[in-house]
Amino acid sequence: MAGIIAVDLHSGSPLLGSPVYFRVQAEARSGVAFQRAKIKSTVKMFLPGASEASDEQDYESSKPIIQDGDIYIDVSSALRSVADTYEYECRNAAGSLSYPILTLNIRVWDEYMEDGVYYSTEEDAIVVPTTFHFLLGAFTDLERIQSGLSRSVTTLTRKPDGEVIPLSSPLYIYPAAFSYSDSDWFAGAAPSNPQSISVVPTNALVVPGRSVFPANVDDEYITFQFVNGYGVLETICAVTFPDGKVTKDIKEYTISMPMQFNKINRNVARKTASRHSFAMSSGPVTEEWQAWWQEEFLNTQQCWVWMRGQWLPCSIIPATDTAGINRAAADLPEVKFTVKLNIEG
Repeated sequence: MAGIIAVDLHSGSPLLGSPVYFRVQAEARSGVAFQRAKIKSTVKMFLPGASEASDEQDYESSKPIIQDGDIYIDVSSALRSVADTYEYECRNAAGSLSYPILTLNIRVWDEYMEDGVYYSTEEDAIVVPTTFHFLLGAFTDLERIQSGLSRSVTTLTRKPDGEVIPLSSPLYIYPAAFSYSDSDWFAGAAPSNPQSISVVPTNALVVPGRSVFPANVDDEYITFQFVNGYGVLETICAVTFPDGKVTKDIKEYTISMPMQFNKINRNVARKTASRHSFAMSSGPVTEEWQAWWQEEFLNTQQCWVWMRGQWLPCSIIPATDTAGINRAAADLPEVKFTVKLNIEG
């Protein structure tokens, strides 16, 4: 019988920021004005420890059926629409922290018009029995190019090993290591909190699975808490430069006065409160760490900086270009950027 024959997951990963394609095997109906496959994505968000979904949305998309064969539909936009409702907050104390898990259920049917009459087979839709599970974050283009049709998640950090931590840093945040295969994520059973991260005080300087070293000059470093490309919090320390700046947005207006011989128009200057910015650097780094700073930290969408005994929201403004490694010289490269506080005054 013409219509939808079968539906299965074609390609994807447990990270919802990357494409997730379903393959719909369809058979074209003869003598119809149009025919298209309809796919309904039911997305739920489960906050850590919650048995009930905090958000649930249904999204429908469609693709035309022109001839017999396979149709590929990307449903990652539905996942991202629900994931975008999650609000990140900076971490203030040691302990563990985890992130939402999103679930996806799929049903597919076809609709068509024949002899001027519209038909839908939604009542007989094919329901995919598997519940798929997803985490916040995305793979990079290079990571996906180097993969097959799917890619498992075995870590939630792209940091190379070995980094400097000042003892004045309030916290060190790192995603805990874990290993899950694609079948674990797509088998219908929710993973047992693989999205957990650990928050430890830096005075111990003991981080399981990682090499960390105390800073030589502690007060030269500033600590950042940021959302990495996998969608979880991490910390990193940067070197400060003594050239902080304060900027003000100033707009002048001319106020017209009634025409008089001894009265003239006057100007008013409206000023915003101060916005502070600071030039910073990764410090001397290896080629591997330079790539991490450029492709991971500088691309963060949300960040906080530890200043004056508290976490302040900030924006990371990358330099227009970064010099690569000069292999003929003995010096190490660095990555420079500007930090602009997202508060006034």
